[in-house]
Amino acid sequence: MTVSNSSLLIKIKSLEKSLKQKEMALKKYEQTLKDSNQRVKQILTDLQEGKALIRNIHKSLLPSHLPKIPHFKFSYKFTATKTGISGDFFDVIQLNNPLQFGILLSSCSSYSLTSVFLSLFLKSVPSLKKHSKSTDYFLETFKSLSQSHTDTFHLFYGIVNRKDFTLNYCLKGDIFAGIRKAGNKKESSFTTLQTLKTTSSSLKTQKPNKQSFKSQTIELNPKDCFILCSPGLLQRKNSKGTSFGENNIIKAVQKKTGALDIRQNILFQANQFAGPVKSLRDQTVLIMEVKDRILKLSPGK
Repeated sequence: MTVSNSSLLIKIKSLEKSLKQKEMALKKYEQTLKDSNQRVKQILTDLQEGKALIRNIHKSLLPSHLPKIPHFKFSYKFTATKTGISGDFFDVIQLNNPLQFGILLSSCSSYSLTSVFLSLFLKSVPSLKKHSKSTDYFLETFKSLSQSHTDTFHLFYGIVNRKDFTLNYCLKGDIFAGIRKAGNKKESSFTTLQTLKTTSSSLKTQKPNKQSFKSQTIELNPKDCFILCSPGLLQRKNSKGTSFGENNIIKAVQKKTGALDIRQNILFQANQFAGPVKSLRDQTVLIMEVKDRILKLSPGK
């Protein structure tokens, strides 16, 4: 065997050895990739199960029905997001004072366990039913929650007094709140739609000491309709990336009368506006209608 042939055999053996090493490395890489894919699948499964658990907890906290309150009629619709995690909460709360009740709508930016904790908190504020003169106690209690989380909270809470038919309320963040004032018998079905402005920005933890927790009061009259819509409906987008917004809600409210018709038309118009684009957030609409023939009592009675 010549020297050149001997060198060639050595090279061949070296290449074979190198090839075997690469094949072993490739098999090891394939196994590692397989294991990684399996872990990723397990993580995704755990996430899906976690989301399902959160949705179920959240669903159990939402009211299955609203209480019947003399002189008032309610209509509501909650639509959970198909792609995110639930974050809206609403309720009508019967207070210890039989002439008063609370109305509540909240939304959390994170759509995670924080939103469930917020809903649970709102469901079980210890002395909420006892403090029915104004929203002040509720706001101070809620402040302790907002200081312990980095998420953004949106909140409407109001107390309706059936003795003088007033609504004492606070409004924080991007919740739509408006009252459609009824017209007199000689006028059309209503005269004006008054939108309520926020009393401060969304509740965040960055500057908790600078948050203002103020409340305001409005009068309620026969056939007035009070409208609440969560940020998910306000910010629902169409294929052009345009949000449904406050103006479209106002238009939808103006075209109908009565709590049920108003609620249905708001959701119908939002669906028409968005078309096939799915909402990334929960959507909640809560309507309170003041029935006719109410009697306002003087403060001394």
